[in-house]
Amino acid sequence: MKYGQFAEVASTNDDLEDLNNFKNLGFYNGIYYWAGIVGTELKVYSCTALTGATSTLHTYDLSGFTDIGTYASHTVLITKTVYTNSDWFCIVGCSFVDNTGDKAIYVGLYNITDDTAWQDIEAVAADAYVSMYLMDFYVLNQSNDEIQMMAYYTTALAGLMDTYTIDESLGTCVVDDSGVPMGFRDDVYSYYAGGMYDGEYYFIHVRDNPLIRLYKATTTNVLTWIEDLTTTAPASWNYKVQLYWRQGNQEFIVDEDHFYYRTIGTSTWASVVDSGTTTNGIVWAYDLSNILKINWIIWKDSIYKIFQGGGIAKIQTFTDNAYVGWDDWFANGADKIYQLDP
Repeated sequence: MKYGQFAEVASTNDDLEDLNNFKNLGFYNGIYYWAGIVGTELKVYSCTALTGATSTLHTYDLSGFTDIGTYASHTVLITKTVYTNSDWFCIVGCSFVDNTGDKAIYVGLYNITDDTAWQDIEAVAADAYVSMYLMDFYVLNQSNDEIQMMAYYTTALAGLMDTYTIDESLGTCVVDDSGVPMGFRDDVYSYYAGGMYDGEYYFIHVRDNPLIRLYKATTTNVLTWIEDLTTTAPASWNYKVQLYWRQGNQEFIVDEDHFYYRTIGTSTWASVVDSGTTTNGIVWAYDLSNILKINWIIWKDSIYKIFQGGGIAKIQTFTDNAYVGWDDWFANGADKIYQLDP
């Protein structure tokens, strides 16, 4: 099959053009959602078209958190649209530190379907923890009111991975009894957020590089080690553009230096070889079950089609930067949006 080529679109939304994070874009019913930090405030934005104007949907002052000091800086920022219990939600989160060194995670939740008020949910690290990092949001069971959150902690002696359950009907975020000692990360960002596959959530944790481990979270929120991988870590870590993914009969690992793939159930990884220094990007979409899928991966100087059933195909040489997009477009993180010309 022959595909069209991606080309620049004129006069697009400046804020969409600036997006530079795999995990900071959601979409539902013609509306794009993303977040940003302005001063001490987290702001949630939207627009209804690539050339439309930006609207501010919600603002939360991170300095207003209970039992912590003044907001200092954020470390991780995520925006997603998820489907569960017959409703669509926009969920936004960031982990941050205050001026006393305390660590916390903010979660903002909005029921798009019912158009209810935003819920502001706070999670603060216990005194025993040195750091606390948000990793991802995902839905294990679309039949209930719950959205899962993955977080990582470090203490003076070890690292701990834990899942949280966010109850949208109660507006609560409760830690599950699933904490698993993981050892210290190679770096605070040495993980690959993942995605849902056959009702389970898969992700990668890099412990004491080169020990690269694949895990999954089951429907009971239990974290299970699957295997130690034979892949190579990137020269530097950047959570914004790292991903482990399963789709169809294949699995993928993408970071700034590597694009690995293999058939699920096999042990040997293949890798894409390409030149160039441009950034890597993901173009998202939903499958028929309202679960995220990847339409395109932009890596080094090429654009690759990712098929629903597995498989990849290079469709275009591309030398600008790329970060994130939806369905048939992506942003270069600065001043352009490119869209597929059928």
